[in-house]
Amino acid sequence: MVSQHKLERVLRLEDIELAFEEARRRQLPEGPSRLASLYLADDSDRGRAHVHRMLGAVFILRVTVPWALRVARVDTKWFDLYCQESKTEYLQNYWASVAFDTTSASWEYLVDRMIQVSEPADIEYIRKFGAGPFPAEPSYTGRF
Repeated sequence: MVSQHKLERVLRLEDIELAFEEARRRQLPEGPSRLASLYLADDSDRGRAHVHRMLGAVFILRVTVPWALRVARVDTKWFDLYCQESKTEYLQNYWASVAFDTTSASWEYLVDRMIQVSEPADIEYIRKFGAGPFPAEPSYTGRF
């Protein structure tokens, strides 16, 4: 059974996602929806650190985007701020691709269509262990 606290949190996140979707439809109607996009980060130390801050200890796949219908680069700090305080300007800045702080922007890319895994060994790792949390002693020596 789901606790009342967990249920309230899920419902709050649902409301937040709907607010972001409504804002996107007004501000960026041809842009990708958070509800149906793949979420990507820069292939850099900063990008990987950003993913780990958001998701914890997960395995990160290196991918390419061979074809995309829609792509948006957004700073997730606006999303985080909106979760704390529901200000319209946070929604607007998110969809306008405004960097919260130009020295430490937390970019993610919303991609509508397809990605391709760069390293075949990464797929085998996911098949064997999943994306996370990691096994105590993974036999794979790839990126974490």
